[in-house]
Amino acid sequence: MRKRFRSISPNVLSVLSGVLVVLSFPPLKLGFIAYFALIPFILAFIRDDFHFGFEKGYILGVVLNFGILYWLAFNKGTEWYWAFLSMVGAVLFLALNYGVIGLVFGFVGRRFGSRIALCVLPLIWCSVEYVRSLGTLGFTWNNLCYTQVYALPLIQISDVAGSFFISFIVVLTNVVFYNVLFGKDNRGEKLLQVGAVFAVFLFLNVYGILAMNKYPSNGCSSRPARIGVVQPDIDPNEKWSAAFYEENLFTLHSLTDSVAKYGVDLVVWPETAVPSYLRINRRGELGRIRRHLSRIGSCLLTGVPDFEYKDEKYHFYNSAFFISPEQKGEIAYYRKLRLVPFGEYIPLSGLWPELRHLNLGQGNFQAGKDVTIF
Repeated sequence: MRKRFRSISPNVLSVLSGVLVVLSFPPLKLGFIAYFALIPFILAFIRDDFHFGFEKGYILGVVLNFGILYWLAFNKGTEWYWAFLSMVGAVLFLALNYGVIGLVFGFVGRRFGSRIALCVLPLIWCSVEYVRSLGTLGFTWNNLCYTQVYALPLIQISDVAGSFFISFIVVLTNVVFYNVLFGKDNRGEKLLQVGAVFAVFLFLNVYGILAMNKYPSNGCSSRPARIGVVQPDIDPNEKWSAAFYEENLFTLHSLTDSVAKYGVDLVVWPETAVPSYLRINRRGELGRIRRHLSRIGSCLLTGVPDFEYKDEKYHFYNSAFFISPEQKGEIAYYRKLRLVPFGEYIPLSGLWPELRHLNLGQGNFQAGKDVTIF
């Protein structure tokens, strides 16, 4: 196996790592692949004596981001070529983060040697993930921690160490497995490394199992709340069409009835489920929804577009409304704090409003300011 890997081009090894990382993400339940997905990537650096680090990282990033974000090319609400170009732009831009990982990893390897570089790779990777999460262009969808969403006991440590620690463990395990397969340490040292990783995973899983059983359902003083999730299959082009408005609202109410028979306390509709401004209530939608909720005895949490007129101009928000049958006065609402760049707004459009005229299918929303507890 070693000879086969060493005969493969370093750039092809980076592509292979990108493919393996993509396979480890949901919805595929193959999270275990993440623990060895970066081995070809590491081997590519060793083969080239840590030269061309940015190139290797960028290739990995392009493959990884394309595999996760390809669906942006099918975005509705704009021309197909704009949707395709927005996907390509997002992939090429986000791949720069992995280019930085490769650049720093290569620099450390050339300056301090492979052993030090391998030891700090988990720190390099997680540092870039953290920096990438900051600012208006912050983006965390492809963090390695999400490969482990189905390993519930393992990820419970996030309540103490945060999600970046899970990414750290994933990269660290890759480093250990690489060293076991291709490293020059003796047999005893390799067994010690494997034992250390096993001990870490044992601790994390024991901690997770204890955390998950900390609040057993049979220990509650009252019955757990029952929540019904409604997910309609509505064509986005029809969703915002006035001709299909009543049909789409009928679909939401029908699906709500299908979950209401289970005695749910709360019904949850999707983001921007109601394609109108409920606060204005021009068509009487709010009254219709409240009468329906009164009939089934449930409350509703739904995503809606919202707006307010302030400082002599309109401000639009991607919001969530909490509606109950006996609610009076103003609706309890939440306005999304972290918007998706190019999907829900154009970055820098606050400074240059002309940017909002670009039609990439975005929503041109503004970010909310307050955290809301319903």
